[in-house]
Amino acid sequence: MLIAIDHGNKLIKVPNHEPFTSGLEESEVPPFGGETLKYQGKYYTLSEKRIPYHRDKTEDERFFILSLFAIAYEIEAAGSYSQNVMRIQLAVGLPPAHYGAQHKSFTGYFTGRAWSSLSTRSGPTPSTLRRPCASLSPTPPL
Repeated sequence: MLIAIDHGNKLIKVPNHEPFTSGLEESEVPPFGGETLKYQGKYYTLSEKRIPYHRDKTEDERFFILSLFAIAYEIEAAGSYSQNVMRIQLAVGLPPAHYGAQHKSFTGYFTGRAWSSLSTRSGPTPSTLRRPCASLSPTPPL
């Protein structure tokens, strides 16, 4: 499945979901209400308080976690939730001014990443992908 994600400093944008703020809250316990993503034993919810500007978005895991929300939204929009392994190819980009200095690190940030489960909860029923991804790989630049 090919998924396009625009990793903006203010908003994350995908084709089949409203843009959402580039902000996260992290918790060790499941938060009450709202959309929640569980990744590597921690719970994440989206926040309206955006992450401060980062020239290099690969400095930590936050933009990867935001990407997982975007992936979940696109899989949900396509009705493609599955208990089987899903291979996800990402079409991601950088601003032209950053491309020369960052394209290798940004590509490496996503290449070969995998997770064993991804759960989102937006209401009383959780949606879970089990072993959804063998690897993430960005689309090669043109």
